[in-house]
Amino acid sequence: MKSSQAMPRLRRHLAAACCLLVAALAVPVFGAEPDTKPAATAPADQPSDRWTIGVVADNRGGTGTHGAILKHFQKANVELILNLGDIVYPAPGGEWEGIVKQFRELYGEKAGDEFLARRVLVTAGGWDEQFMNQAQKLKDRGQTEATRPKRSRPGYEPDNAAGQEFYSRYLHYKDRAGKPGDAIVEYTPQGDYHGKFHGAHFISLYITDEWTNLGKKYHDRDDPEVRRAAIAQQCVWLRAKLKAIRAAEPRAPLIVMAHKGSWYNGGGPLADMAKALAEYKVDVALCGDGHIYNFARDPRTLKLMVPGAFSDSSDGYFLIHITPSSGAIELDHFRFTGELKHQHRKTAGEPLPPSPKK
Repeated sequence: MKSSQAMPRLRRHLAAACCLLVAALAVPVFGAEPDTKPAATAPADQPSDRWTIGVVADNRGGTGTHGAILKHFQKANVELILNLGDIVYPAPGGEWEGIVKQFRELYGEKAGDEFLARRVLVTAGGWDEQFMNQAQKLKDRGQTEATRPKRSRPGYEPDNAAGQEFYSRYLHYKDRAGKPGDAIVEYTPQGDYHGKFHGAHFISLYITDEWTNLGKKYHDRDDPEVRRAAIAQQCVWLRAKLKAIRAAEPRAPLIVMAHKGSWYNGGGPLADMAKALAEYKVDVALCGDGHIYNFARDPRTLKLMVPGAFSDSSDGYFLIHITPSSGAIELDHFRFTGELKHQHRKTAGEPLPPSPKK
């Protein structure tokens, strides 16, 4: 009698163990090598190598809108997040720790340094510079955070060193560059970097809100001529990097990003950068800063401004789906509520398809 009763219990225990094993295997492995194919199984109607990028900008700390967008990223099984600047903010609640808290609320202990280092690529904005420099500016003015006027903007900008300190303190880009298994391939003295993830290339340019305003001296330690020389070096590096990528991988997905609004249409000191996008068949050029969705195109490049994620009134995010086997790039723009607003499609390294007729 005991033997016959034990068998159903044994079967139940074995079934429960199998369920736990399946659930454990279903958890995304965020620490996987960044330049390998994703392990997740795609739905039957999608290629097995299709994977997804989440793009956000201007969140200014761990805001409610940013938190809602991260939940959509999690639901979409996003494997890489691009944040296009103005990430932190010199005000209560705007610190990096508030952003990390939001990741931990979604991903638990997986959202530690390993996740943030391997799964988030950021480009510095003007607020990030100010956040890093606020203590020095208050000191120069003989103020403290408590005595600072409410409408005073603490922090010096533009300051290439401040943005690079932001990278160093929270993301360690310079130390990581070129290490085996890391997404960061190269980091430059100007604060630009080249990343590679699942066969797609990402170039981040250090172009903040005021970086190209070469006619203005922002504070007594600021030297516009130093900026002018740095921008010239950025142009040289960008062209050399794009040329090398396209020579080695003509059909690899290629995305270039910077914080400054519409930098990709730039004249003046950015004219050579804008020309390089078309010359070397860049697939997607991204910016933040403007807090609205905006779209432009040339024969080969999707040029997009990402809406702000600091409030519900100026919100949105992008999902970019990449299929390396076919070169398909699918870009979708959503409101923070998850409502689909715009879609764009192209093939890596190829001209854009004709605009749909209205």
